[in-house]
Amino acid sequence: MLANVLPCAGLLVGPSVWAANMQLSQVLPYLDCRSGLHTSAAAPLAGVALTLLSVYLSWRSTGAAPDVAGESAYPATRRFVAILGCLTGAIFAYALLLQALSGILLTGCER
Repeated sequence: MLANVLPCAGLLVGPSVWAANMQLSQVLPYLDCRSGLHTSAAAPLAGVALTLLSVYLSWRSTGAAPDVAGESAYPATRRFVAILGCLTGAIFAYALLLQALSGILLTGCER
């Protein structure tokens, strides 16, 4: 079963981490303004690392299909989904990186 889930890692993790970061970006600037920490930059950077890990897992799944004992009805689509997961994860990692850069440039006290 894991062999069928790994190609989807970039498709699942990237958007999920980005959505969670969008919610955190509503709260973390207030914490940054009070304490002076850069949590608005740290959270997206952690998300970039997690998303790039999922891209790596999807990329590793683009090779020859392992023996999944007939679990997949369409084994040819496994490679397509893995490549799509790589591209999707890369796009969301770029978006998270841009959000991290804004957290570095802005202090959180701007109104």
